[in-house]
Amino acid sequence: MSTNPANSFLAEHARLLLESYRRLLGKDLMPPGERVQRAKALYEEH
Repeated sequence: MSTNPANSFLAEHARLLLESYRRLLGKDLMPPGERVQRAKALYEEH
């Protein structure tokens, strides 16, 4: 699957990463928020 913004690939992938992190470590990697914005924040270069 491509990372085309129209198919929400990054947002779905970010959701899976964030849920796994919470389940395995018992805490959030980043604050709750709108899924597309969280995906953008997760994949932005800092």
